Amino acid sequence: MIKSARKYIEDFKQIKRPFWAFQIEPTSRCRLRCIMCPRTCFSKEWKSRDMSISSYMKISRHFQKVRHIHLQGWGEPLLHPKLFEMVKIAKSSGCKVSITTSGQTFNSDNLERLVAERVDIITISIAGASQETHESIRTGSDLDAIFKNVKWLGNYKKKIRSEIPRIHFSYLMTKTNLGELPEFLGIAKGIGVQEVAATNLDYTPALLQDELKIFFDKKISTLQRYIKKIEKTAAGLKLPLRIYPLVMEEEVVCELDPLHILFIASDGKVSPCVYLKLPIDGMIPRIFCGSVIKVPQLSFGDINSQDLIEIWDKREYREFRENYVRRTEALSEAYKDIDLNLFGTMGKMKKAEREMQKALKVFPLPSFCRTCYKAYGI
Repeated sequence: MIKSARKYIEDFKQIKRPFWAFQIEPTSRCRLRCIMCPRTCFSKEWKSRDMSISSYMKISRHFQKVRHIHLQGWGEPLLHPKLFEMVKIAKSSGCKVSITTSGQTFNSDNLERLVAERVDIITISIAGASQETHESIRTGSDLDAIFKNVKWLGNYKKKIRSEIPRIHFSYLMTKTNLGELPEFLGIAKGIGVQEVAATNLDYTPALLQDELKIFFDKKISTLQRYIKKIEKTAAGLKLPLRIYPLVMEEEVVCELDPLHILFIASDGKVSPCVYLKLPIDGMIPRIFCGSVIKVPQLSFGDINSQDLIEIWDKREYREFRENYVRRTEALSEAYKDIDLNLFGTMGKMKKAEREMQKALKVFPLPSFCRTCYKAYGI
């Protein structure tokens, strides 16, 4: 039998650190003008602001309930004047801490500080193996400087014998830079990068940017063969590589899992994820499967006036999560008898898949999520 949503809530409360992550936006400010970023598209409406340290302290009251603090939103976290203090507070609560950055503010001083404060993962966003290609997408970014500073960081870690922070690269795959990905992997390996994720352009605010994505390309089979060669290149380099899928398939719960992760914007508003809370007024424009869509901003409360867990426990927030609870329980129910070591498993798998497809129709995605590529594994 599928458990009730109430049972899920009770189970959640019994876990020592039930939240997998809080994604916290230190700032919505950034110095770059990346062509696919909503900050560039909505520059006149964009609200550039820093989260106050007092707001952050209100969130930190609940850090003992969370495993991972990810300091990143729609801005450059290293621009926040109190970022290192934020890291220290999270680490003192026993949380792992990561940041995603453009790398444009790197220098030996702040890199040493990130090591000293025991940041667990630093992910740097990249869009090419050459300066020309990278800068054509991430306008205002100096790729050579990023590579130089990352190499310095790797050498500094060796010098002081520190395993952290792990250095990751996030490579945004587009039609204009996919051909440079193999070369990029070689560069990344050579400067001490420990993992690469090749990501899709999963949110585009306007049709012009939407043309850059690769996962609806007419030559998808050719692209997939090319991706296989890239994976072999990474394997030969012994460089861990995750390439995001190029074919849409509805997820039971997306990787930004609203059952275990939440997003707090720089203004203190609490939302299921970063894609449902932009620092602009009004509806959020998005392109989905070639159509122009507008979805409402979605937040369930403000940590400046309400306790975070009280917000999480609000009826409206519970109702948003309920279908995801049902979907995960349906998954467990459908596949409960599957044993890959037994004969006849293929028949059981097909039956489980049919049951799961029925369940996804009975418990559909929330309306806010149906036009988001993250809900389809992209």
